[in-house]
Amino acid sequence: MMGSQEPSERIAPEYRATDGPDAVRILRAGGTVLDPWQSDILDDWMGRTVSGKWTAPTAGGSVPRQNGKSLLVQGRAASGMLMFNETVIYTAHLQKTATETFEEMRAFFEGPKMRRYVSEIRTALGREQIILKSGAKIKFLARTRNGGRGQHGDLLIFDEAQELDETAQGSFIPAISASLNPQTIYVGTPPGPDAVGTVFRALRKRALDGEAKKAAWFEFSVPEIGDVKDPARWAAANPALGRRIQYGTIEGESEQLDADTFARERLGWWSPVAAEHLDYALDRKAWAACASEDEKPEGKTAYGVKFAADGSAVCLCGAVIPKEGPARVSLIDLRPTGQGLAWLADWLCDRYGKASCVVIDGRNGVDVLVERIREVWKAKNAVIRPGARDVIAAVSLFTNAVNEQHLTWYAPQTALNESAVTATKRPLAGGFGFGGFSSAGGYGQNGYGRSNAGADDEESVYFRAALNYISSGHYKEALNVLNNIPQHSAQWYYYSSIANQGLGNNAAALEQAKKATEMEPQNAEYAGWRQRMESGGSWYTGRQTQYGGMPVSSGSGFCWKLCLANLICNLCCGGGGLCCGGMPAGYHL
Repeated sequence: MMGSQEPSERIAPEYRATDGPDAVRILRAGGTVLDPWQSDILDDWMGRTVSGKWTAPTAGGSVPRQNGKSLLVQGRAASGMLMFNETVIYTAHLQKTATETFEEMRAFFEGPKMRRYVSEIRTALGREQIILKSGAKIKFLARTRNGGRGQHGDLLIFDEAQELDETAQGSFIPAISASLNPQTIYVGTPPGPDAVGTVFRALRKRALDGEAKKAAWFEFSVPEIGDVKDPARWAAANPALGRRIQYGTIEGESEQLDADTFARERLGWWSPVAAEHLDYALDRKAWAACASEDEKPEGKTAYGVKFAADGSAVCLCGAVIPKEGPARVSLIDLRPTGQGLAWLADWLCDRYGKASCVVIDGRNGVDVLVERIREVWKAKNAVIRPGARDVIAAVSLFTNAVNEQHLTWYAPQTALNESAVTATKRPLAGGFGFGGFSSAGGYGQNGYGRSNAGADDEESVYFRAALNYISSGHYKEALNVLNNIPQHSAQWYYYSSIANQGLGNNAAALEQAKKATEMEPQNAEYAGWRQRMESGGSWYTGRQTQYGGMPVSSGSGFCWKLCLANLICNLCCGGGGLCCGGMPAGYHL
């Protein structure tokens, strides 16, 4: 079965001439051969007006992962440099993506047919450039709020456009305003529940509605989730099927991923905007009944930190689990990130010995904060970054606790109350959240709750799926997924040991724990797990921090006790949208 070469949507201003065929010939001479659909899109992107200007100064498109999106934008950039001496500014959400694209284009220009055009290649991380003898160049940049200032170019590329926000867009767009023939290209995949997505969605909407008269747009997509097992739909949405993507790979993904996730990632489905179709997350009367003006009870404390999707603000909250009585949740602080993160790092470090853990969620700013507190919050699993399935379970437990009055919140905190009563449900990997959590992560490695599932090969997909099943307590399903991996690495034995232990197969779990440490004797995570297995510790009681003893596995204890505080942060930094609002009533844990 071969993937369709006809996009489900293809829109472009009318053109009588295009440089697309010349670009294809130049790329082929350099050893790069485009698929038919890629050549067609280049025609649209490089169409000319009578005066020689681009007919589509704005262009974009969406295609499921691993289908050749990167090759398309690289082809547009390389041909523009060779044919028109363009200065290209390539941007990505992550430095990793920018560096990977640089290495791929570097290989093209260092090939036998193209190296004669090259003047210099700069390889310093974050400053990668390819400069031609003609003066044409391409810069590879990770997007920051002010990353576009001081830049000048002719072609601006926004890769990973589903993560692009208005601030970053506004920083880079003026960089090409002085060009005699500028062009901006947006490429990505449909935004997920926790992606910013506003710029990319708006471009798509204007193009499909016919409002963007000078914009070109294409996409490979399905209009609805539908039957995710239908091979005909796989072929329609994946032009690389039978070329770079194998039938069996997609089949495996369809068996592991939730229907909505599979539809979005593999079929190009654009989910509706949450606010357009979802109801409120909490029952207002039940929430009001949980209000209390009593003093904070004594008990085990967990802190939650949530960064807004665009990185503009950060919310801090706390949860106390007393020995008796309901849990208490409180909003502690809410500030724009423009004030820096030093105050938050200092605040958390001052309370390290008083808390069981801190749960940190979001994208922009998370790594910075984790690094700042790492030396103080150094106990294993003291810092938790929850996975999507953890959050789904926690949300369910949280809403049940509200409905049954098993928790209280500090009544004078009007900001918290307003956020809670206006929070809507947001789709998340088959369930819902209060404002979106990262789908990556969960129970993990390196002591900070993150998985190393950055690669997109088939084995990594299986490991991600197994990790998600472990995180949600579905150990049998985790073992079924692991059995699809032919090569049994140390990581495989580690995951399998955890899953077997969760099922009560302690003998098998111990043997696999031993195998993992034998294969990677220097891995502290594996060694610690083996030690706990040999000492007879259980999954739910053995993985505890030295401060408070809260379990960090993914059972109800983890979801309830650790994510409780973080869920409150989501109400304020996602659900109710008060990240840019005022400060909450002073109530500090």
